[in-house]
Amino acid sequence: MMSRNLFDQIGGFDETLETGEDTEICLRAQHNGATIRCDKQLHAVHMGYPNDLGHFFRRERWHGKGNFQTWKQITSSKIPALVLLHALSFFVALLLPLFTGDWRWLLVYPVVALALSFAGAFKWLGGLAPNFLACMFLSWMFYG
Repeated sequence: MMSRNLFDQIGGFDETLETGEDTEICLRAQHNGATIRCDKQLHAVHMGYPNDLGHFFRRERWHGKGNFQTWKQITSSKIPALVLLHALSFFVALLLPLFTGDWRWLLVYPVVALALSFAGAFKWLGGLAPNFLACMFLSWMFYG
């Protein structure tokens, strides 16, 4: 929630964005001195939650487009950096063994992917939980 005055002051929603407009408007509000708070008592209900794995991945791909629409979004979100880190570590593990002859480079991607997946699951769940491995897998799929 924000006041109408602040909404008008920061120029409202960026209508050119297909996704991520909520995050983008919060960043602009914050840059204009607003305080962003998370109230865990409030719940958002989204209609149309995925009912199968294919729908889940299509929805997440669509949501992810919002992080790569503008240079400002790429540099203001951690998600593009994590996706690029995954991709870079994959290509390092794939190409450096060919050029250097040192096959230990193959370990770069699994180590990076495991570390990022662990960190993502830990953050999302707030610690270790019974479904931690499943969340690690989803984290890996999300960033990878």
